[in-house]
Amino acid sequence: MQEVSTVIDLIRREFGVGVGVNPNPERTSATTAVNLLFRSNPRRLGIIVYNLTTSGLWVGPFLDLAATKGFRVAANGGSLQAIWREDYILPTLDWYCLSDAVDQAILSYELVMIG
Repeated sequence: MQEVSTVIDLIRREFGVGVGVNPNPERTSATTAVNLLFRSNPRRLGIIVYNLTTSGLWVGPFLDLAATKGFRVAANGGSLQAIWREDYILPTLDWYCLSDAVDQAILSYELVMIG
C-alpha cells in the first residue's frame, strides 16, 4: 500500500491525479456590469468565491446573470463553492459575476487537476 503523508498524497491515491489551488487569474473585483469571473477550463475540479465587502454579489455559469438569476454570495465573507463531485461539469464552465457596487473586492480560487 502506498504511503500517505499529506493531503495531496491522499488525493493522488484516491483519484489518480494531483490538485493545484490557484488564485483566480481573471478577476479580483466585481462591478455593476456582468464580467467574466472564471474562464472555462476542462481540468478545473472546483471553484471557491468569497465576497469581501458589504455589497451584494451574484455569480453563475451564464452570461445573462442578474440579481434575479444567479447564485447570491452573502456580504461580509459569504462564499460559494462548486465542486465536480456535486455539481458535475458546472465548475468547468465560464463563470460570471455581478455586484451592487463598483469595484467590489472578491477573493476566488480554482482547484485544477495536475499530473
